[in-house]
Amino acid sequence: MTNDSRTVAGIFRASTATAEFREALRALNGMFSLGSEDIAELGEAYLERFPGCDGNEECDDVRDAYAVAKACVIEKIIAGADPSIVPFLREAFGSVDAIAAAIGEVKGKIGPAGIAALLGQMERNAERIKAAAGALPPCIIKERFSGALAYTGNVLYLMGLHAGIA
Repeated sequence: MTNDSRTVAGIFRASTATAEFREALRALNGMFSLGSEDIAELGEAYLERFPGCDGNEECDDVRDAYAVAKACVIEKIIAGADPSIVPFLREAFGSVDAIAAAIGEVKGKIGPAGIAALLGQMERNAERIKAAAGALPPCIIKERFSGALAYTGNVLYLMGLHAGIA
């Protein structure tokens, strides 16, 4: 068990709430590892905090695991984006209702070619996360990452629609 505050598991262990974890990840601007081992260790840290949720889909804290996974996925997907557009991307990933306006702002800042390149990069980032999560055996954190990836995949599709690309 690692309690290194530079890993997603270490950040989770050091955080007292999901919002604190999300803010700590945001401060790293995507500069954290999210390979299979990192995701597995995050799952271990999650079950240390919520041991009653192992295999229990009725556990109220299972939703928290989804929020933790979603925070990791979003921050890794937007890694490398121009810092001036990151707030708009976070807004779009945070609310389906915000996608059109947020993508309009991004398109205004970086233009059609820029947004096409950005969407391509974000989709490639998502594919790397999907491969890492897919390499795990069935477990609660894999399920939560799969859900977060499905959600972000839908958001990326809607971003493309609103950008006039999809």
